[in-house]
Amino acid sequence: MKYSLGIDFGTNNAVMAVANSIGQVMVLRNKEGKVNTPSVIYFDNDDMVVGDEAKELQVLGEGNIAFSFKRNIGNQYFKEQHNGKQYKAEEFFSLVIKKLKEDAELRLNTEISKVVITVPGKYKSFQREAIIKASKNAGFQSVKLLNETTATAIAYSIKTFQRNKKILIYDLGAGTFEVALVNITLKNIEILATEGTTDLGSNEWDERIALYLVHKFNEDHGIWLLDSLDFYRDLLIKAEKIKKQLTIRNSVEVNLSYAGEKGCYKITRQDFERLTEDLLNRTLILTKKIFSNANFSIKDVNEVILVGCGSKMPMVMDGINKLFGKISKVFCNLKESVAIGAAIHGSTHLPWKVKTIPTGRKVISAAVHGIGIISVNEEGNKLINKIVIPKDTRIPVVVRKSYKLATKKHQNNYIEIYVLQGDNESLQRCTIVGKYIFTDIKHITEDGAIIDIEYSYTEEEIINLRAYQRETGKVLSLKIKNVETDIGLLKQELFIR
Repeated sequence: MKYSLGIDFGTNNAVMAVANSIGQVMVLRNKEGKVNTPSVIYFDNDDMVVGDEAKELQVLGEGNIAFSFKRNIGNQYFKEQHNGKQYKAEEFFSLVIKKLKEDAELRLNTEISKVVITVPGKYKSFQREAIIKASKNAGFQSVKLLNETTATAIAYSIKTFQRNKKILIYDLGAGTFEVALVNITLKNIEILATEGTTDLGSNEWDERIALYLVHKFNEDHGIWLLDSLDFYRDLLIKAEKIKKQLTIRNSVEVNLSYAGEKGCYKITRQDFERLTEDLLNRTLILTKKIFSNANFSIKDVNEVILVGCGSKMPMVMDGINKLFGKISKVFCNLKESVAIGAAIHGSTHLPWKVKTIPTGRKVISAAVHGIGIISVNEEGNKLINKIVIPKDTRIPVVVRKSYKLATKKHQNNYIEIYVLQGDNESLQRCTIVGKYIFTDIKHITEDGAIIDIEYSYTEEEIINLRAYQRETGKVLSLKIKNVETDIGLLKQELFIR
């Protein structure tokens, strides 16, 4: 039997689901018999342990642990050393994905070569490319990416036959936050707009609890617990448990012991919500922003879907109630809906399709980030991000732009394009994807050459550029270089006006 594997790779845990060729969708357990596989790696001399055992060792206070690395995937400056070797975040990711692949194959008793992996909508092109490369290094031959909120929309859609239903998906995970406005019809799942951030998740709520206890202990004993990194890491694990307890209890007592001193502290739910009110407000501001971008009103929403481990906190429901009033709220299999949606989406790329999808709804995605190039403004006195593909454009998409280039005989004529990902005119608020250098441009006339450049966004929001010389019809050679220079040091005369 053939299977489509979907993986929800979370900051703290990963979940797997499969869709098979007879229309069944099911969540897979790992080798240890659990649905959640901790995104944690323990390094022991030349050996390493991934998942549940690594998490248990982390709780016991063992060092040499890699965890919470999801935010740093694709970050060329992030490196951690374990057992004398330096690792990038995507190498940690690959180790966890390899275990998931092996566990899935063990459960299903068959080899799995294709996978759909969910990612935060706010992941940039270079992060998505890093995920694909790392997944292939883990043994997958075919890797497709899907935004986490899109996966939730797919999973939710198999339960509704209502036409023209607008839903808002509020996804507060451990390390990321994402909100999406989705229109579900009998034929389509259309992503109208997406907002979010990769630097805010329920882990920030844990940090607030930990810092509160650090200050309390310091007031009582004059000892600053942050001076011990190992103790603070243990305190974060304890803070996560406190957060979960305050979801169902009104108060929790915490005992701390360090350097011969002890303290007992009571944290009420009211204390917790006061400490983290600004974090919740950040999510609600992004939620409101999505409506101004999509030209829709809050009143247009039929249902709010709450997803992610952070959505269990009572303060989240209270905040959503204040914003949306008495609109129906649904908790959509908090831990599993994303993986289920990924598995279903994967089946649509195989010769068979899962029969449980009503009317075979097609996913219509929209760009979460705009694509632009560094250019000179009309006044000629400032470098700006000139948008080529605006945010929320339907994808996949190809946009062609033409440029006139002065050429010379007997020279390697070329054109350089600095590509950005972002929606703001200010360069400082965008990410430089790279410097795209198109070479082998022929000198034909003194009038110069016309270069047609195609800017494309794939369905997975990966950026591609392709260029032609109009006079010859030839596809130009391309080199892509990383740009490490401070944007402020770039000279205006280097760029297209």
